[in-house]
Amino acid sequence: MDTGSKGRWAQVSAASVSSCARAHDGGVACWGSDNFGEATPPEGLVAQDISAGPRTSCAVDLDGGLVCWGDTHMGEPPSGRFTQVRVAAVRACALTEEGELACWGEDAEGAPAGAFEALDVGAGFGCALDAAGAVTCWGLDSPSGRFTSLDAGDAHACGLLEDGGISCWGEDADGRGDAPSGPFDRLSVGTFHGCALAGDAALCWGAEGRVNFGQVPAAGGYYRHIAAGGWHNCVVTTLGELECWGADNAGQASPP
Repeated sequence: MDTGSKGRWAQVSAASVSSCARAHDGGVACWGSDNFGEATPPEGLVAQDISAGPRTSCAVDLDGGLVCWGDTHMGEPPSGRFTQVRVAAVRACALTEEGELACWGEDAEGAPAGAFEALDVGAGFGCALDAAGAVTCWGLDSPSGRFTSLDAGDAHACGLLEDGGISCWGEDADGRGDAPSGPFDRLSVGTFHGCALAGDAALCWGAEGRVNFGQVPAAGGYYRHIAAGGWHNCVVTTLGELECWGADNAGQASPP
């Protein structure tokens, strides 16, 4: 396991073979595969939210604008003021300050109207969470229940229920939908696996029958934020440090 800079970090995001993190002061660092420039954020970027993608990564800057770097295959992000952004392989979506969805890239149409509080996107689908706890998906069946958060992989998504349990929907191969019993406080979904935090301890599941690079089970430690990627995971510890484990073929599990 690799440990990065001490005490700086507030958020981490993991893509297939790269990762990005946001510091408490809004500074952004990325590492791992940089074939498209996805791990080279603009110099001087100060962000309030980040999302690492397999070819393009994006952030919401302090003024609420969208800033993206890497491959330009999705085109320019929309203008406006935003609070959250999430990036998949060929498209991305963001939440405006009013809670509306704005998507761009391939197959960007179909996002529902309304006001939402959180979102995520996968390969060909997206899901958004409203203030009542309902999740609405497009390109994938919507789940039932009341949720407090959600996260999406390539072909499935999972959400935290109001009682702290986890419900997953979409593709169910490889054990990716077989989340352990909760309650949990936070979760993240990777390509073939997922991870969740119970208090400050992590649990991971899935990737059954596939090559396991050590991303499942979780590494022991005390964490406050977790991000599941393709074959690796990264966390922010309770001390604000970065740690990663799993596949490190492109340096995606070696934070700065």
